[in-house]
Amino acid sequence: MNALPYLVGFLAAYLLGSIPFGYLVAKAHGVDIRTQGSGNIGATNVFRTLGKGPGILTFALDFAKGLVSALAIAAAADRLLGPVGANLPCLRLVCGTGALIGHSFPLFLGFRGGKGVATGVGL
Repeated sequence: MNALPYLVGFLAAYLLGSIPFGYLVAKAHGVDIRTQGSGNIGATNVFRTLGKGPGILTFALDFAKGLVSALAIAAAADRLLGPVGANLPCLRLVCGTGALIGHSFPLFLGFRGGKGVATGVGL
């Protein structure tokens, strides 16, 4: 078994998952979401703090992290680093898990992130 697609896929998905969309959306509205409401960077806190539009945008972006990781990153790792064959569903799960861990423990915010609900739904 070639482990390289799994390792690279996981790391790429982790980095994508680490993008703190809730923090960025709130920052675009002049708010540090970590100091408002529950202090969480997720869609629910953004929705409660900033309203429907920013909350839905955050949910959609967080959802996309899980979906893109499970489909696009896994497919790219499979094609570029060696086919995993019948284990493609496993590679998708590994990549989706990377995004979920990245969302919950983002590299860019000192490993303090969201709960991963929207990202998990996307996965």
